[in-house]
Amino acid sequence: MKITNQSQPISHHPFDPFIPEGAEKLIIGTIPPQKFCVEPKMLGGDDVDFYYGSKRYHFWKIMDEITGADLPFKNTPQAVEARKSLLRKLGTGITDMVASCIHRDASALDQALDEIQYKDLVGLLEQHPQITTLIYTSEFVKSLVYKCYKKDHTKHPDAPDNDKRRRVHLNGRWYDVWILYSPSPRGLAGLGEGGRQDRLKQYQKVFGKNESTREMGEGVRRV
Repeated sequence: MKITNQSQPISHHPFDPFIPEGAEKLIIGTIPPQKFCVEPKMLGGDDVDFYYGSKRYHFWKIMDEITGADLPFKNTPQAVEARKSLLRKLGTGITDMVASCIHRDASALDQALDEIQYKDLVGLLEQHPQITTLIYTSEFVKSLVYKCYKKDHTKHPDAPDNDKRRRVHLNGRWYDVWILYSPSPRGLAGLGEGGRQDRLKQYQKVFGKNESTREMGEGVRRV
């Protein structure tokens, strides 16, 4: 795609999809902030060089709280491995929709992504037919799936009216879809009073209470 604003760098997604053997769920986000996506990376000491690794985002803090995994929050290889280990225990993979883009004015907001090139989500699902559930990290991800594949999301037949479950037909089959309350600080502010507890309850429902994750607290300490 032709880049129309040459004054801003192109952000290239820095991570391959991470899908543990036998994973039945797949987390799908957009793209990390610009500081992860340009060379050299401009990470701080409290960033983690992995999906949702910016210290400003709360995704792994929420996951840590609901699982008791005692994840480290420092820019170390051990912190990356701790997150991968947790995903293995949860039977969950992780990827993003955006392969490259321009972060307009270096903003990390999804709405500031220009010149988007998409990853091949359908091809990834073909490679991993055991996946049955897609977990979007925001409503914006749902909009990207529609823009990329022109597939509408239908209400899940078992979901109550206020539930954020959907279904989507991709790759010749139906997938269950969860749309998470956004893990960003801005997303939490939009939930209003009681939003933090509502978000925690939803994440517990989506990922389940896996007692085996608590064993990680014995072997993985904060650094």
